[in-house]
Amino acid sequence: MPLRLLIFGSSLSEHLPDDERNPLTIDSSIVQLFFWTPHKGGNCVWCFAQRSDTGIEIDLLQEYVFISLDNFHGILHNKGIRNQLEAWLTFLSVDEPETIAKLIREYPQFEKYYEEIYKLCRNTERVMQMFSEELRELDRNTVQYMIDDMKDEIDAQKELLSQKDDKIEAQQGTIDAQRKELEELKKRLAQLEPEMK
Repeated sequence: MPLRLLIFGSSLSEHLPDDERNPLTIDSSIVQLFFWTPHKGGNCVWCFAQRSDTGIEIDLLQEYVFISLDNFHGILHNKGIRNQLEAWLTFLSVDEPETIAKLIREYPQFEKYYEEIYKLCRNTERVMQMFSEELRELDRNTVQYMIDDMKDEIDAQKELLSQKDDKIEAQQGTIDAQRKELEELKKRLAQLEPEMK
């Protein structure tokens, strides 16, 4: 099953030299990391973008990048970490201490990321607080969704009641008209009764 990363408003390639940016110039992207792919080869990154069959070029907001981690791990094993992109992929997908140490030696900026993760893992109270904050936000969003859903349901029921009230009023008008007509017929019948005797 693929691991999906959603990256909005940032660029995976902002740290790459200009000659290496072309494959991953991403402003708002869906990046999907695969742990297995049927295609074996020298490339682990496949970029896709939406395209029109009319030839019109529109700069749409989304591009798709598929990263095959099994291919990447093969490249990493055979060739090592060769650029910033591979350093990031190593950071995201490798948990072997030797590879992490090599990554930190070659790209020292990752040391602070590993330190932060280490501190976070050691501070279980902070981790729980983070999850609590996320759960609180999730609860708040769920409650708001339920309130909005109830409001929609109440509005629909009010509309239905209003339609039923209109129908009742129309039926009441019909009943009143028929009652009036019945009273007139009774009066007329009362007038005609003496004449018939």
